[in-house]
Formats: sequence, C-alpha cells, structure tokens
Amino acid sequence: MLYSHPDAEFAFCAGDDKTDEDMFRALCLLRPSVVDADKPLVMQPPISASFTASTPASTPPKLEPVTLAIKPDAVFSTAVGPPNKKTLAVWHESSPRDIVAAMLELVGVKNSDGLPDKDAEHADAAAAAAAQQQQPAHS
Repeated sequence: MLYSHPDAEFAFCAGDDKTDEDMFRALCLLRPSVVDADKPLVMQPPISASFTASTPASTPPKLEPVTLAIKPDAVFSTAVGPPNKKTLAVWHESSPRDIVAAMLELVGVKNSDGLPDKDAEHADAAAAAAAQQQQPAHS
C-alpha cells in the first residue's frame, strides 16, 4: 500500500492471526530504530506491485524505488488478541472493538457516543455513524 501511495502520512495496520505477521514484518523496516530519521525513506518495489502494474498478457514493467512521505513515528502495527501473543507488531489491543474505539478517538469522536459498552456486533455501525458525523453537511 505504501509503495502505491508514497504520499501517505499515516499507516495503521491491525491483525489477529499468523498471516498478518508478514504485514508486521514489512512494517518493522520502517521503525525509528531501523531507519535514519535524517534521510528520506526510500522503498524498493515489492514483488506484489509488479502484479498490479501489469495485465495477464503483458510483461511486468520495471518498477523503480519510491520516496515515502511517511515518518517512522506515523506507522502503527497492532496485534489483536491475548496480551501474551507473540507478534512483530509494536502495539496491542485485546479485541476488534478496541481497535474501532482507538480509531474513533484518533478522529476526535468520544467513545461514550461511539460504541456500545459490550456489543461488538455494532462496532462497524458505530464507526460508520461516527465517520458520517465527521463529514461536512451538504447544502
């Protein structure tokens, strides 16, 4: 995603199983302890980028490295599940509901109106309603 959108200034990735560890592993390369904050962050083309840049009958194009606008402190990898779970993610939340609550807080929606206390089934509806509240009214 960052390769396709090098102007992104924020990345939040959350996952709850082993397959998400590949995503967390890729984000490890963007940690402040790994990159030099004084140098531009350059990303080599991921293998998957060549699949999306070509059609089945065409030869994959030669892709070039891109300079990313994102700063290492604006990349958040978050594991969802038990706190003792082994993961490469930097952050942790116990449930998908907690992820939605954190995202609502980031956009300035107070949790008291955003999510029901224990009803995780309504988390998506609450997030959609909160996002709609954030949009300017049309005249």
